[in-house]
Amino acid sequence: GMSEVFRARDLEVLSSGETMPFIEYCSTATGKRLVLNTFKGILQMESGRTFIFDLCLDETRKHELEDEREAIIELLNNMVKNERIINLCLQRITVESDFDVAVKGMLELIGRDAGADVCSVFVFTADDGTRAEALYEWAADGHPTAGNSFRKMDLTPMPDFRRQLEGRRDLVLPNIANPPPAHADVARFYQEFGIKSALVTGVWLDGKLWGFLCMHYLKSAHLFTKSDIHTIHDAVNLFMLAHERNRQMNAIADSSYLHRQIFDTLNMSVAMIDFDYNITMANASCLREIGKTQAELRGEKCFRLLCKCSAAPAWCPLRLAARDRQAHQVECVRDGRHLLVMSQPIFDRSGRVMSVLEISIDTTELYQQKQQLEVNNLLLNRAAEVAQMTYFKGDRSGRVTWLGGNE
Repeated sequence: GMSEVFRARDLEVLSSGETMPFIEYCSTATGKRLVLNTFKGILQMESGRTFIFDLCLDETRKHELEDEREAIIELLNNMVKNERIINLCLQRITVESDFDVAVKGMLELIGRDAGADVCSVFVFTADDGTRAEALYEWAADGHPTAGNSFRKMDLTPMPDFRRQLEGRRDLVLPNIANPPPAHADVARFYQEFGIKSALVTGVWLDGKLWGFLCMHYLKSAHLFTKSDIHTIHDAVNLFMLAHERNRQMNAIADSSYLHRQIFDTLNMSVAMIDFDYNITMANASCLREIGKTQAELRGEKCFRLLCKCSAAPAWCPLRLAARDRQAHQVECVRDGRHLLVMSQPIFDRSGRVMSVLEISIDTTELYQQKQQLEVNNLLLNRAAEVAQMTYFKGDRSGRVTWLGGNE
């Protein structure tokens, strides 16, 4: 104990014959830890007796303040490091358009920062939460993982695993060989795959436990710090953010694809035109009409391709829509075809007009039918006029004979 330490130091002072400083750590009877800055020296009396004197300065508070300072510095350093890692992860998620690549990149960043051997995202594949499968995984330096048998987990032998996550509690296992009694079944499961330490936290989507994110250490045990736990929580939040962004992007892509299909399958010429008369988008019917591809429309004016004019004509519906921001329709003839052209302004979310949607409906057949109907009506009217006549025949004697018609 401390008595042996004190005696050894006394003997050291006696042998040196000099005053010596020491930092001594001891505890009071109440268990309070003391830090003493002690000076030990030799005191020679006139009687010839020799004493050792101790001059002690209580520096307990000084050392407590120093420990607190170091703890605060470590905390600040960890916060700066975590912020840097999270910013890199956030940058990876926002810049990378491929969701799978973004998530794997994020796992690599947090895995390397925490010194983990494997970092994975698992999703529950059974309604009762007894099975899970790794969707995304990163392994340090190509470190061999536990293989397919671990990528698909049967959680039936360890009900505490799911129960812990459902309670929004982390599974913190710094030493699988010596786990807390409550997590003994989880530790036995991990030991089968050679895992020395594990940190697991749940992933919640739409208010339900969707899966979990975990860091595994295969080479040696790892003592988890508050920084490690903070990092994995931030990683889960970033994954949830990336998942929601990916879902929204897929919804937008599906909606755009659907709109594009509807746009292209319309059996009429449809074009999106800006106010500089550039065709920004055209459907298949419009492209067939003008004989160009979508890529070849760049820099082309609509009045040259559609109206075959050197400038926008006065009756141009786009010109009219640009003037009053209202829908318009006009009838015109292009290449011998009679068309009904309608223009509809397209607005952005702020109410500003972005461009004009121009729809051209070929009315040539209707026009021809109308012309034929007018001819038929004219013939019928002439026939009706003829039908109203009375025909007579007269001879030289002055006798008149009725031949037909109305009496």
